[in-house]
Amino acid sequence: DASENEINDALPHFGFFEPYCIYPFITFLLMATLLVISYILMAKHYAHLLEKQLLQAQKMETSAIFINGIAHDFNNIIQLMKGIPDMLNESGGKPFESDIKLISDITERAANLTSQLTNFYLRATSQYTKVDLNKCAESTSEILQRFFDRKISIETELADSLPFLRASISEIEQLLMNLCINARDAMPKGGTLLVKTEFISVDSTDVPLRKLPRTPHVLLTVSDTGTGMSKEVQKNIFVPFYTTKGTLGTGIGLSTVSIIVDNLKGRIFLESKEGAGSKFYIYLPVEINK
Repeated sequence: DASENEINDALPHFGFFEPYCIYPFITFLLMATLLVISYILMAKHYAHLLEKQLLQAQKMETSAIFINGIAHDFNNIIQLMKGIPDMLNESGGKPFESDIKLISDITERAANLTSQLTNFYLRATSQYTKVDLNKCAESTSEILQRFFDRKISIETELADSLPFLRASISEIEQLLMNLCINARDAMPKGGTLLVKTEFISVDSTDVPLRKLPRTPHVLLTVSDTGTGMSKEVQKNIFVPFYTTKGTLGTGIGLSTVSIIVDNLKGRIFLESKEGAGSKFYIYLPVEINK
C-alpha cells in the first residue's frame, strides 16, 4: 500500500489556486466579488453614455425653445413694422421726428435679436452692460402705445434713481415686449396696462416674503385689467409651447420671459384671478456701488 505522502505526491497540484479548490466558499466569494465589480464598471459606463445623450437632448430642447423664442419676438417686431405705413398716413405722409425715432428703435430691436441669434450659434456670451430699466420700460411703452388698439391705455409708474441692471439690453427689451403683448391679448375689449418699477432694499418685507436672496433688487410689475387666468392655466403658463390662444398662440412668449429671468438670477411671480386681470412681478438683483 502507498503511504499518504506518496498519494499526495501523485495527485496534481494547482499552486496558487489550490486553496480555492480546497475551500469552495473562498472561490464563490472571489467570483461574486469579480462579478459585482464588473457590473459596477458596466453600470458606470452606461450611466456616462446616458448622461451624454441626456445632455445632448437638453441642448436640442434648449435650442428649439431659444430659436422659437427669437422667431416669436421677431414676429412681434414685424407686426409693429406693418403698422408703420398707417402711422405715416396719419401724419399726412410726412414723418415727424418722433416717427423717425420710433422706426429707428424698432429696427434696432430687430438687429439686437439677430445679434442674439448669432451669438447663440457661436456660443458667445451675451454682452452684459449697465441697463437702465426705466429707460427700457419707457421706450417699450411708447412704441407699443402707437401700435396697440386705442382701447388699450399703457401707463407707467417709474421709480426715481433706480439702480442699473447688469444685463443685456436685448433681453430686457424681449422681457418687456412679451409681458406687454401678453397683457394686450388678455384685454380684447380694451383696458389698462400698467408698467411699474421700484427699488427693493435688503430690509424690504418682500425679501423674506418672496424668499429672495438678501441683496437689493429692482421690481418690475406688469399688470393688466384683462380676463385673468384660472389656477390651472397659472400652473402651466411658463411651460414652453403651452397656450390658451389655440392656433393664434405659440406658447413661447412667457416661457421666454421665464428663461430670461432665470438667466439674470431673478425671480418671477404671478397673481391672477379670472375676470380680475393679472399681475407679473419680476425681481432682478442689482449691485449698489458704495
